[in-house]
Amino acid sequence: KGHDGSEEKLYCQVAIENKQTLFIDDPKTFPGLEKNEDYIKYGYAYYVGAPWVVGQTRGTIVAMEKAPGILKREHIAIIEAERDAIEKDLKSWRQENSKN
Repeated sequence: KGHDGSEEKLYCQVAIENKQTLFIDDPKTFPGLEKNEDYIKYGYAYYVGAPWVVGQTRGTIVAMEKAPGILKREHIAIIEAERDAIEKDLKSWRQENSKN
């Protein structure tokens, strides 16, 4: 549900449920997202988000923008690289701390 309790899912929820990176450059062209709260209420029309999973889903690593043309498909690789780096660091940290 959205922040306001509506049935519309937020962009991050869609990325998590689909278990894949979500790129939105125009929510009006995505079925089910044209009335999305992130877009309608907050004005975020552009989104790149990658689910962050370490054992279980923790959330998403995202970039959101209101202005057109800022986020591009090329940003998908950057967001996914950031997510992968965080996951790697967290796994290393857990391994080090499990030895103590």
